[in-house]
Amino acid sequence: MAATKFRFEKPKPGDVVLCAFPPHITGPNGERLRQRPGLILSVLVPEGLADDPLQVRVAYSSGNTLRVFPWELVVDPVASPDEFRSAGITSLTKFCLAQAVTCEYTSEWFSVPPIARYGRTPKLGEITGQLMDNLKIAYRNVDSAPPSARTNLYIGRGDRPRP
Repeated sequence: MAATKFRFEKPKPGDVVLCAFPPHITGPNGERLRQRPGLILSVLVPEGLADDPLQVRVAYSSGNTLRVFPWELVVDPVASPDEFRSAGITSLTKFCLAQAVTCEYTSEWFSVPPIARYGRTPKLGEITGQLMDNLKIAYRNVDSAPPSARTNLYIGRGDRPRP
């Protein structure tokens, strides 16, 4: 019998959430990567039954900020301390908007953080202020990313959700 998936309250674009890496994305030794912050890019309406879970497009985070591209959003505690606190993350982080994953917004892919500032939801924080302006600029630059830098995965059952 399959485990029950818990559904969370509907997120909004710009929410920073705690999410698991998809199983095909592994570390250098083939290990499954831990959960880390993800940035909700969009909330999608699934095709099919009304009780189907929400689908979200999420950009995963990375702590590797040695090289930053125009399609990436950097959340820096020194450059933007207020926006950094609002995002709910703990260290210098970037989100690659060119590498998006679409998946169900359920407990299979998302978890409530240990310090749940927003209640029983995976939400860590949200992108605000100048970072929201930077996010819009990075999103406009996604088309300039070379094909080798792009990922647009769909993980789930049934048809692709409608944008």
